[in-house]
Amino acid sequence: MKDMMQKVIELLKERVRLNLETVKTNQSEIKNILASKSDTNMKMEYRKKYNINKSLLMENNDFINLQLQLVNFLNKYRDADFLDSSASISGKELSSKENLDYFELTISGVIPFDKEHPLYEDDSFFEKLLDYYQEKENYEMCEALVKGR
Repeated sequence: MKDMMQKVIELLKERVRLNLETVKTNQSEIKNILASKSDTNMKMEYRKKYNINKSLLMENNDFINLQLQLVNFLNKYRDADFLDSSASISGKELSSKENLDYFELTISGVIPFDKEHPLYEDDSFFEKLLDYYQEKENYEMCEALVKGR
């Protein structure tokens, strides 16, 4: 169990790192937007980038807090027998976890959803992406997904 918790901590760290890269890229684009003439499209793009950054930073806050809780838990119970148990993850859980990782990487833009995407033909994954972008009211991305597929 200790190994699994440490893997979760590493996954959380990686996600925070990816989010920070996206925030940094968006900040650069926001600077360019602010330096240019302020037409309606630019204002909308600014708001979009700002909201994405705000969301990513809140997500990072949650991930960092979870990391701290896990590290504190591991330190507090480092000598406990239950942490050394060899709990295993079933194949179904592993495939679900892998899909979650692909989902996170896809929505963060690290892996583009195209014919090369590992889950391109997976209808449930596609539906999950559509649901996510509909929830975020990012209809341009919904349209791009539908047209691309």
